Amino acid sequence: MQKHLYSVVGQIDTLTQKPGVSFSYMNNVTSWELGLSAADIYSYFYSNQSVLHNQAVLLSATQTLSDDEHWNLSYFWDYQSTQEGNNLDLKRDGPGLAISYADVEFKKGDITPTGGGAVKIAHTEYLEGSEKIAYGKTKLNAQGYTAFWLPKGHALALLANGVYAPELRYTAIATSTISARLNSLDQTSHLLRGYPSGVFLGKNMLTANLEYRFPLKSVFRGFQTWPLFLKDVHAKLFFDTTSLDGIAFEKPEGASKSQAVNKVFADEWFSGYGIELISDWTMGYYLPISFTIGLHQGIDKETGGDLRVFFGFVL
Repeated sequence: MQKHLYSVVGQIDTLTQKPGVSFSYMNNVTSWELGLSAADIYSYFYSNQSVLHNQAVLLSATQTLSDDEHWNLSYFWDYQSTQEGNNLDLKRDGPGLAISYADVEFKKGDITPTGGGAVKIAHTEYLEGSEKIAYGKTKLNAQGYTAFWLPKGHALALLANGVYAPELRYTAIATSTISARLNSLDQTSHLLRGYPSGVFLGKNMLTANLEYRFPLKSVFRGFQTWPLFLKDVHAKLFFDTTSLDGIAFEKPEGASKSQAVNKVFADEWFSGYGIELISDWTMGYYLPISFTIGLHQGIDKETGGDLRVFFGFVL
């Protein structure tokens, strides 16, 4: 196990034209696994056709419950703030508890886990206070991997994420789908590729991602005297789907702003599919970086589903 895990992601939202940054760090040196993550990003709020400024900080401490280190118990404190210009300022913070089980097979040299899985259940209780809102939120994350009957290094991955917050009254801070997962340490976001981020907002939401991951070329070479080293190139085929109790931005031709947001019930599903090409590099002899190019196709045209070209990188 690595003693220190970290990720720093910079981004520019093409709708808001504003930059954002997120950071995560995990310390495995002490007997308790200590974590810190923070984010300062902007998103487009389709319901009001406005910009939201989102800030978050999460502190966590994780204790191993079994000798084989499969079972873990985490205590955390979550702080979040959402601002919509001068009209809205929603702050919430509170304690949380999570229990998780993980037994994932990841062989040296492989691009992805090829067996096993993980599951995590977490509950956060945002506390009532001055200028703060109170409600409870329960989250479920599950991952499963298999390489059965597949060529060497290939794997099928099934990821599922759910959230349940029936007391939540503010649409602006409901769980949102995202159009890309830039942070490689993040497996708990509601990823729906082929749609703009923020089109779907729900107090209750279930998202599933099925991915076929496979290597293309193991390169392991540099380029003359440049401090740049290409390790490997791999790809994934994916299918994403989500269902929610909340709203979806849908604007039929000729509709006014007030008609643009429709109620979505839990029996409706929205899906997308596509392919991504990933290359893993080392820069400056020490800094790992991955570049991703993707073609994402959203199936439901009325809620923004379309063929989208994606490019991103992760340090």
